[in-house]
Amino acid sequence: MELEKLKKKVDPKITALVVIDMQRDYCCDGGILDKLGFDLEKPKELVPRLTEFVSEARKVLSCIIHLKMTLLPFLRSPAMVEHYGRAGLERKFDPSLSEFHGV
Repeated sequence: MELEKLKKKVDPKITALVVIDMQRDYCCDGGILDKLGFDLEKPKELVPRLTEFVSEARKVLSCIIHLKMTLLPFLRSPAMVEHYGRAGLERKFDPSLSEFHGV
């Protein structure tokens, strides 16, 4: 398995796996990337593979970090609010879209 090769290259005791922005907003129908017209097939294909990888990594690594971007409406700059309005991206805040997807 690929993780066996990885173990030879890094020390699991001092190595972290960092998963960035695997959120529903970027991988699911109805999210921001879907609204922008992006093809979601590749992110959808990635989810099961990444889920399996993270599951296997948990057996080896002691530190797995999930990072996510959250744009709270009250923290948006006036420029961002204007941009979202002009681009037709303004939508009701849905915290479920910020949740991790599949991992």
